Amino acid sequence: MKSFNVAVLTLFLCACGGGGGGGSAPAPETPAAPDTPAPPAAPQTTADLVASPQMDFSSSSEVAINVSVEPGRSAYVALYSQFEEESGGYLPDYQQRLAAGVTDAGQFEVLLMAANEQQQLLVEVWYHGETVPLQQVFALPSDRIEWEL
Repeated sequence: MKSFNVAVLTLFLCACGGGGGGGSAPAPETPAAPDTPAPPAAPQTTADLVASPQMDFSSSSEVAINVSVEPGRSAYVALYSQFEEESGGYLPDYQQRLAAGVTDAGQFEVLLMAANEQQQLLVEVWYHGETVPLQQVFALPSDRIEWEL
């Protein structure tokens, strides 16, 4: 085992070159960096951060929805945030219903919060006794949606 250690130590010393400066080429000079202004000091804590007064940090916005039907007819109204387009209409994702209710004196009014990333809203109106709903897609963001039937 002792001879093995000596052999490894000898190989290590030979591989390193043993120091000295023999015939190695001089290191290339690194070009000097151009004079650039120092970047502004970065904030050290979150308390140092300052937001513009115009910055809006809200993640949702209020939408007032008003659906008007014929005064003598009663209807069920439902609002959906997700749906798929299919032949002849839309198929709502029933797990994504935002609001629903029955018209009162021909009116359905609701105030809801819609996420800022939401692009569209599906409104369905089911008249009592009808088998197919009336459907309309409205673009968001909007602060008010009105649909008169």
